[in-house]
Amino acid sequence: MTTASLNAGNGIRVGHVLSRAKELFGANPGFFFTITLIAALPGLLFHRAYAEAPHQIGWRLGIAFILVTILNTIAQAMILFTALEHLRGLPVQPGEAVRKSLQRLFPLLVLGIVASAAIGVGLIVLIVPGLVLLVVWAVVVPACVAENLGPIASMSRSASLTKGHRWSVFWIILPVVVSSFVVSWLLDLVLSPLGSLVAGIAALVWTAAWFAYWNCVLVVIYHDLRVTKEATDIHQIAAQAGN
Repeated sequence: MTTASLNAGNGIRVGHVLSRAKELFGANPGFFFTITLIAALPGLLFHRAYAEAPHQIGWRLGIAFILVTILNTIAQAMILFTALEHLRGLPVQPGEAVRKSLQRLFPLLVLGIVASAAIGVGLIVLIVPGLVLLVVWAVVVPACVAENLGPIASMSRSASLTKGHRWSVFWIILPVVVSSFVVSWLLDLVLSPLGSLVAGIAALVWTAAWFAYWNCVLVVIYHDLRVTKEATDIHQIAAQAGN
């Protein structure tokens, strides 16, 4: 990862973003955890089915993948909408969050597939290109949700917002991503001897909690980048998302 690719910036601070994201998650833990738990449930069911009959999985794999993709997308959008509203000091409105999330479902699905594929290929081929794309596109989903942008426009918007602050973004997302792998590995190591069901449930709970916090981190990064670069306040950002 080169300096040319990740320009240093002083507009956002690692400790502030991680702490603020923790506050966001802590303000609505039950709501965030529930929706991400539901989104991750098909993955657990597939895991159980595979453990019991690995040679008879067939069509279940396709159904599980589709369900996980759609539910994760809806859950992510709901968390982003709710986090933006919380930053404005407004209470959680589950029905409104569901409605707005469904409105953005198709562009978010396309965005998720395109961005994930590009980052995945970059990580597999040379690692560094994948890391660069992960940082450059760190706020593609918040941009898509909050500004009602299409997939390509969201990627362009994220690249523009992160420019000049990419080292800061990198150091913010690094510990969050690493924690996902480390904790998952430890849970599997410790709980696998107790059976696949116990290990699967533990993995489900951890994945749900981590996914909720991860999206809170992305919201705070997006918010701080816009405030720093555009002098935009949270009410203006949320007003865009509400249109």
